[in-house]
Amino acid sequence: MPLSPFSERPWSRRDGMHVSRRQVVTIPDDSTNSVVFLILMRRLRSPMLILVAILTISTFGMSQIDGVDFDGNPRRLTVFESFYFMTYTAATVGYTELFPYTSAQRMWVTASIYAGVLGWAYALGTFFSIVGDQTFRDAVGLARFRRAVHRINEPFHIIAGFGHTGRLVSKGAHHR
Repeated sequence: MPLSPFSERPWSRRDGMHVSRRQVVTIPDDSTNSVVFLILMRRLRSPMLILVAILTISTFGMSQIDGVDFDGNPRRLTVFESFYFMTYTAATVGYTELFPYTSAQRMWVTASIYAGVLGWAYALGTFFSIVGDQTFRDAVGLARFRRAVHRINEPFHIIAGFGHTGRLVSKGAHHR
């Protein structure tokens, strides 16, 4: 009884005729750039959500703290004013104060700045760890390879192996 469950090689033709192994291979059109993008977005999801949460909490917290206007009257910032202030404070650590802020508002902004710096440090650290990751680098390399292959405008053959037979096949294909 044979060791193999097949009585003959399953890849051979039963009628004994020669089988050409040449095949037309189409390269899939799915963009490997999307794979790179998906890797980035999957791994950067948590840092981005944390940054959005920090900005949201900082904005709504600032809008709820009592302050004063230029005349000394009690006034709260609107959500838009708070968002605008927290956005340029988080991005550049501020230019100037729009209104004279109270001590409570200044403490809130200070805490928001520290939270924003920590959030950005986490996001940048995650980004640089992704860039250094071998899986990400392989995906970027594959995307570059696919773009290079798609730019080839003439037919070509891929010869697997360059032993004795591979050299003969290569020479024969080259002389055609």
